[in-house]
Amino acid sequence: MAKKRRPPAPAKFRVGDRVRVKHGIRDTDYPDMPLGGWVGTVSEARKDGMVTVRWSRETLAAIHPVFKKRCERDGMELEEYWLGEDDLEPDV
Repeated sequence: MAKKRRPPAPAKFRVGDRVRVKHGIRDTDYPDMPLGGWVGTVSEARKDGMVTVRWSRETLAAIHPVFKKRCERDGMELEEYWLGEDDLEPDV
């Protein structure tokens, strides 16, 4: 007998939602850099639970200069970041 497929869980966040990174979450490329507390807006949400967050002006202004320099040196985009839904919470 074939197993019944469960419908996918509804997405936690939609494009346009304002979110905050949960404390304890670190950058995957620079694990010494914490992302907890960073705030932004979801600009893309995928079915696999990954979302793109475009950082707020306040967050971009507060990013540590070492992080900015590393991103520039390594050709990485600073304005947005891919995160899993479980790494985020609504910013109220």
